[in-house]
Amino acid sequence: MLKQNKFFSIISIVGTALTIAFVMVIYMVYDIRTDNVSPENNRDRMVYSGDGYSYLTKDHSSCNSGMSLKAAKAVFGSLPHAELVAYEKESFVAYTGSSQENGMKRKVKQVDTATWKLFHYQFIAGRPFNDEEFSAFRKVAVITESVAKQTFYTTDVVGKDILVNFQPYRIVGVIKDISSLFDAAFSEVWIPYDLNAPDWRTNEQMYGVYKAIVLAKSPSDVDVVKKEIANNVRKLNKTLVEHTFEMQKTYTQVEHSFLKDSDLNPMWIFFGLALVLLIVPAINISGLLSSQMNKRLSEIGVRKAYGAHKYQVLTQLMTENFILALIGGIIGFIFSCVTLYIFKVWLLAGDTALHAVQNFDISIFLFLRPSVFAGVFLACLLFNLLSVFIPAYQATKKNIIDALKGE
Repeated sequence: MLKQNKFFSIISIVGTALTIAFVMVIYMVYDIRTDNVSPENNRDRMVYSGDGYSYLTKDHSSCNSGMSLKAAKAVFGSLPHAELVAYEKESFVAYTGSSQENGMKRKVKQVDTATWKLFHYQFIAGRPFNDEEFSAFRKVAVITESVAKQTFYTTDVVGKDILVNFQPYRIVGVIKDISSLFDAAFSEVWIPYDLNAPDWRTNEQMYGVYKAIVLAKSPSDVDVVKKEIANNVRKLNKTLVEHTFEMQKTYTQVEHSFLKDSDLNPMWIFFGLALVLLIVPAINISGLLSSQMNKRLSEIGVRKAYGAHKYQVLTQLMTENFILALIGGIIGFIFSCVTLYIFKVWLLAGDTALHAVQNFDISIFLFLRPSVFAGVFLACLLFNLLSVFIPAYQATKKNIIDALKGE
């Protein structure tokens, strides 16, 4: 059939390939940003805090955006449906190096020990800093292998000192590089935040620069955790004398990655866009198929004359065109991977800062996961159904005599 109808086959395959490519780019952007992928293996159970907001209750003055550690622990410290809570201080870009002369700007995160349980970092040397080191605010650091190689020309750096804004920190661990695609887990240097540092003496110590990430016990507990957080905010406000603290919004992984401050559902937006991209080309392909079916009416008439049921003929036609769609889908999938890789920063980067762009390497294995192949197959199946079913069904409805005449 491919050889007998070369022009039609080429048009069908190319049209399908371009359609599937566009759909797969949309699907993979959504999937890569939201699926459980190492080191963010528990995205479906994560709840991210907002910045927090506090003000003077009587007149809404003395407003401050931000959350202190005291406020964070009051709001997130007692959640029955949470497995763990990790607190982190606002990240910053610092000069880091082995001396004042060879420093480079790198992203530094101030975290607690729960971070090592929340994310699945791969240590190639040493270990994470422990509870004792964190509680005592020891000047220790975990760095990536790239930082180790750029600074010391080796990854065998455990026990050496690295300067972070000209302050010496002893290296206790080295982890495998991670892409800044994983913005929640990404950093280049991790150090403990000072547990005993006083919060700002404003708004009853509600103001600060801390955030929290909650790991729910199961994906079904995410909405329950959100309600528990809102309830803890109400409890906190009952203890405040003159001020009010608000946690206006908390975010799931999907909300954190797309349309963060919007009430629109990103999943339905992506699904709707993908469906439109399938339907419009399917209508055009359907028109081509209608003319192709007219040429095959005599063949259909012969098969029906020899006893073939119309549903058997319909199945044959659907199968033939599904093979064309599958060929086009495979080509489209390859094209979508190439497109996504070339334009990865524009399509996937949530952080356009220089350090993020420079560390935005992604593995080809992100495109070769079972969920992606399932997405390709389903897109091909849906496209085939949308474009083929109506013209094929109309062709099989014709009676034998009209079909043999080609009418």
